[in-house]
Amino acid sequence: MSATQEKIKILTLAFCDENNFNAQNLIAKNISLNLNPDLFDVTLFYTVKPDRRLMAHKNIHLIHIPSVHKMGDPMFLSLRQPEKVMPLFHILKHLTKRYDLLYHVRGLHGWLYLQLRKLVRDKKKTVYYVEGVVPDPFTTSFGNWKWKDTIKRSDYVYANSNFVSETVKKQWGIDAPVIYPGLDTNLFKPKIVENRKKTPLTVLYVGSFQERKRPYLVLEAAKRFPKVEFDLIGSGPLKDLLFHMKKKFGLNNVHIHGHVPLKELVSSMQEADVFLFPSIYEGFPKVTLEAAATGLPVIVFNNYRPESVIDRETGFIVGNVREMMEKLETLIVDDALRRKMGAKAREYAKKFDWNVLVKKWENEFEMIVSKAK
Repeated sequence: MSATQEKIKILTLAFCDENNFNAQNLIAKNISLNLNPDLFDVTLFYTVKPDRRLMAHKNIHLIHIPSVHKMGDPMFLSLRQPEKVMPLFHILKHLTKRYDLLYHVRGLHGWLYLQLRKLVRDKKKTVYYVEGVVPDPFTTSFGNWKWKDTIKRSDYVYANSNFVSETVKKQWGIDAPVIYPGLDTNLFKPKIVENRKKTPLTVLYVGSFQERKRPYLVLEAAKRFPKVEFDLIGSGPLKDLLFHMKKKFGLNNVHIHGHVPLKELVSSMQEADVFLFPSIYEGFPKVTLEAAATGLPVIVFNNYRPESVIDRETGFIVGNVREMMEKLETLIVDDALRRKMGAKAREYAKKFDWNVLVKKWENEFEMIVSKAK
């Protein structure tokens, strides 16, 4: 950058609280952390306590949205709840301020902003990152319509996997180039083999406890393999069901945790032996890459053509529950295969390191601003 060239100013419609584990917010936060500070200034929102890593970067600025922390994730505000209208307008006020780019125009806030931006003569370019297959079978017709309308009104659209990109094109006629989500392979890395726990084996699940993720299949696996430990990390509407199953079937080998701090998550992955992810609806589940980076073979389902696993090399891509159980048993009994796949998984995950992928975002952001000028 020349001495006279100004930094590109990006407003990111994401909430960067340290205890916000929403996947979209985490992606936006990591992009912000890894952008070249000499070229980019980034602004994000927070509600209670921002991730302290962000506060150490002089090119990252934080906007506090008051009172929202009592109302759940700010991205899911609804006009049907009057007490949430003021925070909504507070966010919209910032969305109309002068920036070069607005990254990830999502939620009710983003949709309303796109309806209003011509009225307020806001010329910043908008970027939408599609992180799930469209349309979403787990949301309402109105939700899918609003999602489609938001994407169509955005200036630039990207997808997080080839399958997601194909569905956006097929269903809504929109071209969405692929940029994969990244991870920090210096953080997510295996422990020294000599210090790794050998017995009992541990199978790990990390993700929200909701229907499309099917975490209850992890407990079904625990019933089948009583000598193996099963850890589940996350939260969601199926939490009570999971505890009920654990009690009903006497699954003393099942340990259900809530969300955990990042360091504890890494430690849990390092202590595990297999990562089991029975979800049937995903875009590009970054958590499977994080598990791979720590040296875990990963089992996923083929419904969304996952690209985070190379079938039979870094884990298994299965088509049904019976096959899931068979491949899990294979990894449980075959120590050599488990370690071989884990080593390959680690090498594969390095291709998705943020040091590599953030360059793609930097190039796209620079191209967008250059075209606008």
